Amino acid sequence: MGITNDLYQLKPGIINSGTILRVRKNKEAAFLKKYTIVNQGNNTNAQGIFSNTFIINSEDGKIERISLFATDRIIDFNEPGIYISLQSGSKSGFGSDFNDFFSTMATYLEDALFYILWDDIISRYEIINGTLNFRSTRDFTRWNCLFEEYVVDNYADSKQLLADFYVEKANEMILRHDEIISEGEDPKERHYDVEDYQELLQQILNYKSHIAPEKLKQLNDWLEAQIYDTICIELVVTASQSIYDENEVYMQGKFEIRINAEKPYAESDIIDISEFLKSMVQNGEYFIFSCCCGVPSCSGWVKGIQVEHFDTTIRWTNLNTWKEWYFEKHRIEDDIKTIREEDKVYEKFFAKKEIEYIGVGDYWNTDDELKN
Repeated sequence: MGITNDLYQLKPGIINSGTILRVRKNKEAAFLKKYTIVNQGNNTNAQGIFSNTFIINSEDGKIERISLFATDRIIDFNEPGIYISLQSGSKSGFGSDFNDFFSTMATYLEDALFYILWDDIISRYEIINGTLNFRSTRDFTRWNCLFEEYVVDNYADSKQLLADFYVEKANEMILRHDEIISEGEDPKERHYDVEDYQELLQQILNYKSHIAPEKLKQLNDWLEAQIYDTICIELVVTASQSIYDENEVYMQGKFEIRINAEKPYAESDIIDISEFLKSMVQNGEYFIFSCCCGVPSCSGWVKGIQVEHFDTTIRWTNLNTWKEWYFEKHRIEDDIKTIREEDKVYEKFFAKKEIEYIGVGDYWNTDDELKN
């Protein structure tokens, strides 16, 4: 693809993959007299005035961001007017001739701050009172050529700017997610790792006091939904027939596990409760699922589930397929607590009716011993 020019705007608002500037109201007539507008193809709303530079006359303040390699997006500035959109993702067009052109055009524009990144070069464009202040250096490698690291290092004292930056990063992630899903693919398999969501969530929480509560909740809920798989552990009680006497029926309580609403094991498999409870205590490989005959490999469980505990998270890795799941630890613990309570209720209930109940109570002592 080659090296592209990537644009990031910080003021007056955060924009990733592009820059949108506004012509000052008292300068609009002079601006339109200065610059001759030529239609570009069939798009009469975005008209080119220079390389990678487009004018948009918006009647409602809604502007389409122009970028070659970012998802299409409409940004609402909430006020009609004349806007200038700089295209991100091009391979050329931001040389000295652009700087000369833009220095003149800045006279008509509202205050703004944006950056153009190209290879190891970071160029800073700031407009103050109609004057362009330009600085370009090759020290972008100090920040591993990552604009996010640059922002954190250079604007550490601006909590609101950093909060807005991470909110905008999350907005872009959601937009990209929707696009990938609409193409029939899984964002986690094609583009993102769980660590990407975890890191962004932590960054947002670091500045939560500078984010509107409703927006914070929206982003927190969305990111957690990407990080964590849903796991439901239930006690299922069914009537069973004795293998020794077909007229003898008893009630049996068994664990059932669903991950993202599906069983991660075959219908004929069983859950080894002892292995599962051990896995809740310490890291290791556990044969949580097994063939009904008691031999895991009989139904394909040649290897077990690798369980890893973190502060608030548990990761399961199926060592046979290398599929990973991330769970909120407290949700599993809550399910186990509920099952223990239900198991006791069923035991008492069936005892009063003189019906044999084989539950999972025998496993709790083992669990308690492990914790001690």
